[in-house]
Amino acid sequence: MLRLIHCSDLHLKSNQEREYSLQVLQEIIQLAVRQKTDYLLCCGDIFDSFRDFQVLATDFFKEIEKLSATKVLFIWGNHELHEFKAEKADLVLPANLKIFSFEGVDFYQDDKAEFIAVLTRPSDFKNFFLPRKPRFVLSHCTLLPNIFNFYQHSETENVHALDLSFLLSFQADYYALGHIHRFLQEFRENRPFVYSGAARICRSGELIQPGVVLLEFADKIRFTHYALKSAGVFRRFEIGIFGNNDFEIDTSGWGEADWIVLSFYGVVADMIDFRNRLEQKTDEIRKKIKVRRIDYLIEKVKELKHMETNPFIQNFLKKWQRLQNEQKYPPQVLGKALEIFLRQVSGGQ
Repeated sequence: MLRLIHCSDLHLKSNQEREYSLQVLQEIIQLAVRQKTDYLLCCGDIFDSFRDFQVLATDFFKEIEKLSATKVLFIWGNHELHEFKAEKADLVLPANLKIFSFEGVDFYQDDKAEFIAVLTRPSDFKNFFLPRKPRFVLSHCTLLPNIFNFYQHSETENVHALDLSFLLSFQADYYALGHIHRFLQEFRENRPFVYSGAARICRSGELIQPGVVLLEFADKIRFTHYALKSAGVFRRFEIGIFGNNDFEIDTSGWGEADWIVLSFYGVVADMIDFRNRLEQKTDEIRKKIKVRRIDYLIEKVKELKHMETNPFIQNFLKKWQRLQNEQKYPPQVLGKALEIFLRQVSGGQ
């Protein structure tokens, strides 16, 4: 039986995210050792840019060398190919690492399996021979036509789109895809097309569970998504502020690798005082628990001078808070009502 791990979009970075992103890589390597993995498929954007590849290649190779019994197969993604320089990517590689060509179609096989890397479709391409062993296709792309229902427009930019029928012509047992940051799977002609999803949280607002795909191949292919603990998750909290600057934040369940966004809305009498209180509160949180990152958004907080002495404003806010606590109306409706009210009392600004 063959055991494989399919991963992509780790986006190793050489800036302040270096330690965090390398920790995720280390968890993948440790998982491969525990699983006695035959092959680790790295399906693009393992590095966030070509420069990050140049800076972190040595760290990456050191981790790969720990997999003495595992063949690591690596393809380039659109992030790495931006400002890509082939001559500067020509490094001394670990013996167990195969880096495929940065364009066209490339091939690798051993006594157990066949692997085809499809980066682009050459105009003069002639199809490969029929499979003689378990066959896996690796690609960093989107598909035409789109067989998934969850592409967002931003996910289809700056990446090759490959024709589905072209990929099907390889008759692979499994299509290991990268680029889309969510775990997705679809079958065509009984063949699985799978995005492993991002191996870590890379962007604000990514409501995903980062991870990799574990595969087993015996009489047939079996695969499952595996969540990476070191990757953390993205958490966003909406916090209402009404007149006073006191607020509580429930930090239960936060993990060390989590990316936290605190989004505030409402009204305050003094914005400077509110900002100072917010800085103090976030400092208290950082001292109490360790998290990867805390951001806060205050664009929806409005300053209303003398609001505490204005009975009209106070009456509206009390009713608004009561309706919010009763949860009779959707948050979007109450949010729009507050937005309209604040625009009116602030003179439309």
